[in-house]
Amino acid sequence: MSAFSKPSLLLTHNGYALIAAFLGIALTVSSYTAWYFYRKVTREWELNLSLLGHPRGVKFKQTVVICGGSIAGLISARVCADHFQNVVIVDPEITKAGQEFAKKRVAQYDSLHAYLTFMVDGLRRLWPNLDPMIEQAGGVFRPGDFKLNFGGIPLLAAQSSYPTTIKTAAGFEKTNGLPDTMLIRRPKFEAVLYRLLIDSSANSIQTIQGTVTGLVPSDDMSDIRSVNIRTNEGEEKTVKDVALVIDCTGSTQAGIKWLKSAGFISSLESSSDNKRGPDNLRISYDHKLRYVTVTFDNLGDLVHTLPIPGGFEKAGFIYTYYAHCKWGNEGFVLTRMDNTIQLCCGGWGDVHLPKEKEDILPYVRSVKGAYPAPQWVRKVVEMLLESEQNGDAVITFKPLKIPAPSFVQYHKITHLLPSNFIAIGDSEMQLNPLFAQGCSKALFSAMTLNTVLHNRVASNSPNQIPKDFSTLYFQRSHNTLEDIWKSTKAIDYGYPTTIPIKEESRDREGAAVRWYAYHAARAAERDEVVASALWHVRMLATPQAELFRPRVIFGVLRWAVMNAISQT
Repeated sequence: MSAFSKPSLLLTHNGYALIAAFLGIALTVSSYTAWYFYRKVTREWELNLSLLGHPRGVKFKQTVVICGGSIAGLISARVCADHFQNVVIVDPEITKAGQEFAKKRVAQYDSLHAYLTFMVDGLRRLWPNLDPMIEQAGGVFRPGDFKLNFGGIPLLAAQSSYPTTIKTAAGFEKTNGLPDTMLIRRPKFEAVLYRLLIDSSANSIQTIQGTVTGLVPSDDMSDIRSVNIRTNEGEEKTVKDVALVIDCTGSTQAGIKWLKSAGFISSLESSSDNKRGPDNLRISYDHKLRYVTVTFDNLGDLVHTLPIPGGFEKAGFIYTYYAHCKWGNEGFVLTRMDNTIQLCCGGWGDVHLPKEKEDILPYVRSVKGAYPAPQWVRKVVEMLLESEQNGDAVITFKPLKIPAPSFVQYHKITHLLPSNFIAIGDSEMQLNPLFAQGCSKALFSAMTLNTVLHNRVASNSPNQIPKDFSTLYFQRSHNTLEDIWKSTKAIDYGYPTTIPIKEESRDREGAAVRWYAYHAARAAERDEVVASALWHVRMLATPQAELFRPRVIFGVLRWAVMNAISQT
């Protein structure tokens, strides 16, 4: 060995040590930077939520027009009733609201709906009497454990000591345990929301059974002065002196058409001018997603004999088989839904969904993952099918091909928008419904609207909203909405059948998100802190920055390293 060998070896070791130390310091600093950002965003999130249900001192004397009367429209109307003397809801089917009926304009109307705990929390703040009204309609409240099984691997729920604050008629009450989700079919739920809205805000609410046909701009094109409407009977009406117009038309996303027709933004085919919006104003990809909801009704005493852990009376979500592109493209959810049991089967690309009752059990048995569904789940399905065969239970199928996700990026053209136009719910962004974020996304946007109205509009100025109101709203909401868009898109891009957004690479786009999401889910099998972070983000109980808390990052990387070592 030469005289220089040992020093060289020492220098090499020191070099590696310095690199490792540098990386460790960098990771620590970045983690705590993310943690600082997380705390800041979380405090703002909590403040926005706390403002829900608080009316302003002096209401606007003008009128707000809400274009669409489904869940997003009804929640928006409730928020606006705290700020405006006159709220007009325009919808072709609004006269049937408050009743259960076959709604034609909402594709998922009769499909399984899951309601995140954030949604329930917000609704309770808007309507303190929500619980008895939901229960009167047959719905139930249960702790928000969706019984997630990642490819058949059970994930831990959030830490049971999570504090919950509930607004009741008596005030705010704190309890321990997971916050609640609701188990109620959408037709029943939407009817309850309408009755709650009318009961709480009857003096402010007016409904028009019809369709918005266009917007009339002011002379200087700075805002919308009136809204044109055609009733179902063919009568033309105009709502004048408009303070605010809210697009709640859902997947129709009619706001783009209205704005173009009114001259606020030019069509993408027009020649260049200062009114032209970006070519990627509305972006979309096709996840090739299909699912079918199978409802088991008229169950009678059978529910008391089903081998559900804890029994049917205490049951909420019974079992969720969460698919991952590493193993397969299909999954299912088995849940109680008011007085029924629903089985939702679905997936990406080429899926073989049940079309009749003979297909149901083979589908549940064939779903691919790390492990098959447990025997007791298959036994529950067998007993439900046997009950139908004996003439007791009633089975209905609701197949559905999900529309392609789309995002109207209004935040990129706020300089072109009228100052009193916003969009809420699917009219701005339509997501993969398997993540149950649709209704909660609408509530989040309504919460943002409420905060902007409270904080940026003076109570002593009841006759106008700021000239930059639209800009304030879209800038305040787009960070969270874009986070949701990118994370769900990353999961969808993991499946080879997904057709990506033009000029995006399905393999590269979101690869880091997919890697982190997979390892976080695996870590959540045993790590309570990681499991709790995943639960909070899935429920929209906290911003996605929660997943980058130092302790969470450590738990995810620890599992990834241990898994890599075990495979060498």
